Amino acid sequence: YKIIIIIISSLILFCICFTIIFLLSIYYKIKILTKHLKEDFNTDEHHNYNIDAVYTWVDSNDENWKIIKSTFTNSLDESIRYSPDINSDGELQLSIELLLQNATWINKIYIVTMNQVPTFLLKNKNLSQLYNKKIFIIDHKQIIDKNCLPTFNSHAIETSIQNIPNLSEHFIYLNDDVLITKKVEPYHFFNNGKP
Repeated sequence: YKIIIIIISSLILFCICFTIIFLLSIYYKIKILTKHLKEDFNTDEHHNYNIDAVYTWVDSNDENWKIIKSTFTNSLDESIRYSPDINSDGELQLSIELLLQNATWINKIYIVTMNQVPTFLLKNKNLSQLYNKKIFIIDHKQIIDKNCLPTFNSHAIETSIQNIPNLSEHFIYLNDDVLITKKVEPYHFFNNGKP
């Protein structure tokens, strides 16, 4: 009977030791992997190039825009994105404010639109100070061939973003409903200068 107890005790002790060794090996493997991942992805932590941000935006409540669109779509009864009672550039304003707060390394912000200026760039004290200094309006005419205008197709507009004058080689593209709600760094978007 004592031999059975000794054997069982030895097996339990062996299992406990094996489990501890196994867990320690996993822990160190994860630690080493994490270290390598941090080294790989933190390569742009001290980037030496400018990174811009580009938004595409339209005020679908703008009467001039609705007239032009209805001319080309043969529809006067266009559904609108926002109710006339809602500030149609509110999402864009919030997105830009959060970008400025959480991605302080952003160089310039470009808003690509069709002959429109978001009202907050004229009325908001903080953002209006950045208008034409850090935040720039880019009209479709500046980046798209005139034979292709007007366009209401976001894919067509996106294919011309690289034509923005003075746009940095490195940029992030955002829509007005993208909200960056916590701090981000260049290495979240670029690794060794590549997306």
